[in-house]
Amino acid sequence: MAESEPLGTTDSRLKSQEPTHPTSTSPDTASPNEKDPITRSVESGKLPDPSSLSPADPGGLLPSAAPTSMPAPTSSSDSKLDTMDIDFTPPSDDIPNSIKELHPYSQILGINDIDSCVRLETTCFPPHQACSRDKFEYRLARCSELCLGMFSSATPESPQLVKDATTVETGKTVDSASPGRKGVLLAHLIATKTVNEMISDDDMLLPASEQSATEATRGHQEHGRTLAVHSLAVLPAFQQKGLGSTLMKAYVQRMVESDVADRISLLTYERLKPYYLKLGFEDRGRSDASYGGGEWWNMVLDFQRVRASLDE
Repeated sequence: MAESEPLGTTDSRLKSQEPTHPTSTSPDTASPNEKDPITRSVESGKLPDPSSLSPADPGGLLPSAAPTSMPAPTSSSDSKLDTMDIDFTPPSDDIPNSIKELHPYSQILGINDIDSCVRLETTCFPPHQACSRDKFEYRLARCSELCLGMFSSATPESPQLVKDATTVETGKTVDSASPGRKGVLLAHLIATKTVNEMISDDDMLLPASEQSATEATRGHQEHGRTLAVHSLAVLPAFQQKGLGSTLMKAYVQRMVESDVADRISLLTYERLKPYYLKLGFEDRGRSDASYGGGEWWNMVLDFQRVRASLDE
């Protein structure tokens, strides 16, 4: 995906775009020979390179819909993620030169990051595609452990590109001893759980206020084993640098190790299938989801295949 038109929509359609209009974002496009930071885990034997999984066909990106009343936030029942190190900073030698000076690091997102997430989302996508603040509030309160951000630190010595990022104003101080040092969100991946193997329109909606968390058929379903990715967005100025694929690889590694799900599912435009195929996803054909007019393709990354490749 490139820094151009949105690859998908915010909610469930993973945002990504083809390199054309550097105003929308999503999985940025990376050349086949580009070595992403996360390959550190591949070389260390922790996680196979997704591109080596030989997916059947192309696939993927996700949509969303207008929110309804939000149920009161509840904490996730999953504790495995809570005990994991939330940061993943690949060794310097494995970081592509295109983003090495950014010193990127990934970290689980929380409700305190909502302003940066909204700013990033609205910068990358037009209003009718961007995820609403209500949905961010719901997802970051209900299942923040399933949402990951790629950050850089902004200091007086930081590259001008970082200091000019649209999310600098909403960044939080990361070191009390250095109040001028801020964590700047460059990309995010927002997800919920679903009982469906592939994303449906209901998965993109907010639960009705009268539904309990366990009875809801819309929105996050804690007992589900499929991770429904609603947004994969990269600030336009940072696209085509490998950040999108780096973030996805870090996310896959984390989710596989935590064993909180069996697969990742998302929706995308047909033209973006190659991007996800390269990341190890399989094309599951056209989606029945009608969000945004339809025309979506299902993309699924099965963790069983990922684990099997590790045993080879």
